[in-house]
Amino acid sequence: MAEKKKEVEVKVEDFSDIVKGLSGLVKENYISGLELSLSLWEENQKFVNAQLEQLFTAQKEYAAYLKSNLEKLPKEFPHFYFDENFDRLTNAQKEYIKLVRHVSDKLAKDFITLTHKATEKAFSAFEEHLNLFKS
Repeated sequence: MAEKKKEVEVKVEDFSDIVKGLSGLVKENYISGLELSLSLWEENQKFVNAQLEQLFTAQKEYAAYLKSNLEKLPKEFPHFYFDENFDRLTNAQKEYIKLVRHVSDKLAKDFITLTHKATEKAFSAFEEHLNLFKS
């Protein structure tokens, strides 16, 4: 008395619909993960920029303090070349930091657009591949 097992017919359409649903979920999670990492990157940039602004402010205050105190010294003492050279150095630092900020901002924006495009292309290719099973 062997029981006959009913054969279950599995259609490719059922499988491809499930995989499409899962791939959509994976795609959404992947994109949200990228956006989270980008937002963390931007917050870190804001923090570093705030720290740099505080550094520049402290540097400017220190330079003003030194200049005012060096002017009080008798003129016979050398001023250790503390004139426009220090200002040129601080301006060069500011320009360098501005350049690094610009490159970092551009890199972050380009990174997110490229990853979005790559993700869209990858998942559209995956969906096209699944559509081949249907036909």
